[in-house]
Formats: sequence, C-alpha cells, structure tokens
Amino acid sequence: MENNVDIQRTERADGPLKLAGPAMPDLKFQLKVPSTLEREVLYGQDEPHITLRLVFSGERFEVSQLTAHGETHFVTTQFLTQLGLPRLIRRIGIESIPNTSTWIPTEGEDGMGIESYDYLAQLYWFEHVTWGSPRAAVMRYTGWSRANSNWHIRKIRAKFQLPGLESSRPIRNNH
Repeated sequence: MENNVDIQRTERADGPLKLAGPAMPDLKFQLKVPSTLEREVLYGQDEPHITLRLVFSGERFEVSQLTAHGETHFVTTQFLTQLGLPRLIRRIGIESIPNTSTWIPTEGEDGMGIESYDYLAQLYWFEHVTWGSPRAAVMRYTGWSRANSNWHIRKIRAKFQLPGLESSRPIRNNH
C-alpha cells in the first residue's frame, strides 16, 4: 500500500519551526522541525484517503488527528491496518524538515566527521523525531558495531539530552 502513496500539503500551513534536541552552535545546521503539520495522503483512485495532522511533542512527531475518507469505497479495517503510520510519519517528516539531507548521511560520508558527538546527537534526534531507528542510523553512518554504537550512544547521552525511554539511564563506564 505504501508504494502508491501520494502525500500532498493541505491548505493549513506548517507551524513555526522548533529546535529538536539541544542547540549545537558549532554545527552548520540546527535540527529544527515544524511544530505542527497536516498532510493529505492519497492511496489511489479507488482507495480511501486520509488526512493526517502531526504535532511535534518535544521528542517526536505525534498524531493529533487522523481522518479517513472513503469517496467510492468504505474505510475498511484492512485499509486501516495497512496504513503503516510509522513509515508514513517518517516520510512526511523527511519531506517537511529543512536541510533533511544533513541528517540522512551516507555510510562513511565526509563532512561532519564520525567523531563528532554533536552531529551524532542530532542524527539520533532526527531519527527519533521521524520515527526512524536512531541506533541503526548511528551504526550505518559510523560503521560501528552494535556494541560499540551502544557504548558511544551512552557517552553521547552523558553529554547531551537524547530522546526516548532510556534517556535517564546513567552511563556505565565498562570500557
């Protein structure tokens, strides 16, 4: 269902940009996301469509309103279970956040440098805000193993506030 999706802006303007995560003035870009946004999601001519309103909660985009419309067909339970909201929210976030390419790096990319905890903290925030996989993104970007990434993420968490349930876990120094 996701492959045939057409996402369109609605008449409602995106809300003002808000800083996501801590300010890091040494970096070229700060991660700023729309405080609110609304998109129309079309699944094809004979399928229902949805209107999705998202709000930045301070940690990630959350659904504040979801409206399904069936013009020629009913909105079925099967349709609703196949929406794939996390992937949809991620796609909308990637399309809506300024300078997105800054936080979608390719493996081993030069520029910010893999040793920059400032950049990795913002990469982590970007992935969390857009319902991605923060740890996997750090692993992909740095080439670090899962264990090594976990160790570095704990070090980053000791320096910067990171989002998520584990954000208050203390760092253990066992390396």
